[in-house]
Amino acid sequence: MKYRPVEGWGRLPEGWSFLEATSVAVDAKDQVWVFNRGAHPVICFDRDGKFLRSWGEGTFRRAHGITPGPDDTLWLTDDLHHTIRQFTTDGGLLLTIGNPDEPSTLQGGKPFNRPTHVALGPKTGDIYVSDGYGNSRVHKYDPKGRHLVSWGAPGTDPGHFNLPHNIATDVDGLVYVADRENHRVQIFDPKGQYVGQWNNLHRPCGLFMDKRRNAFYVGELPSPNLIGDISMTNTVSVGSVTPFMARFLLELAPTILRPHDDDRRARRLRRFLRRAAGAAARHAGRALLSRVLRLRPEASDRAAGALFPHRRWGGVAGVRPRRVRRPAGRGARGDRRNLPGRDLRRCGGAGDRQGRGDG
Repeated sequence: MKYRPVEGWGRLPEGWSFLEATSVAVDAKDQVWVFNRGAHPVICFDRDGKFLRSWGEGTFRRAHGITPGPDDTLWLTDDLHHTIRQFTTDGGLLLTIGNPDEPSTLQGGKPFNRPTHVALGPKTGDIYVSDGYGNSRVHKYDPKGRHLVSWGAPGTDPGHFNLPHNIATDVDGLVYVADRENHRVQIFDPKGQYVGQWNNLHRPCGLFMDKRRNAFYVGELPSPNLIGDISMTNTVSVGSVTPFMARFLLELAPTILRPHDDDRRARRLRRFLRRAAGAAARHAGRALLSRVLRLRPEASDRAAGALFPHRRWGGVAGVRPRRVRRPAGRGARGDRRNLPGRDLRRCGGAGDRQGRGDG
């Protein structure tokens, strides 16, 4: 089957924009619903791309997933609101699952900590929720929103997840989970028992089951460039940045951030780096600073003071990189083994290697 882009499809009113259209759904009337992070979060088009209506202004924290129901309703996943909500196609709220603005314990297993998507059972109408950014779980609810069962844990074994980013069901009721950072799609029965998996995928983040053709569509992400994703710099909380994630972010930075960049993008990236390193990278954040911004060793102290204005280095009490004085009479071209910048680059410890990023 061959596809081609339809140029100009989806004509918005003048002055409108999508601003990160995170998910799309098609209902039984062939209307196309776009859930996005702009000023008009829920936008409806007809099949030819003609704008019909919008709603949801001021209702959502961060759009993430949309799923059409068989009863002419829409299920919307708001990961920063930590809820799944069911709406009519006119924007009327019918059901809320989860505690608004109250995330569960990070990786604690209870719903929800930044859920990602919803799938519906074709026979029972049961609701399956992938709880992926702050958890590694799938939760199952009955059509009235009563919790039935949950499964999954952090890891790489069958039945474990590393950022379950999307979820879908087939005509037989099997549940498919896009296990993004494990590069696979896992398959479960309706009770959460592991059935199998599809391998050799690259960061699968989108799933769609075409029940008429009995075919699956899998959306894959390119190689990670988390620093380059501006949306992430707005949404990653200080408490969720692990040492591993912080180090990963800091080491990726040189690929997209040059030392003299001072536009809006660069300023936002530097702010994000400051939060990431200050939260979790400990002294390794300061150690990697020279490499990240490609500073001369003698400029590292000045830059560290600007990016990490903490009394406690890296936000951790009692942790301060060892400093070695420059030998007398040595200039910038002298014995570089004793320059502060060289010493700082060696001070990362075992703490950097703990933890995992939330993707």
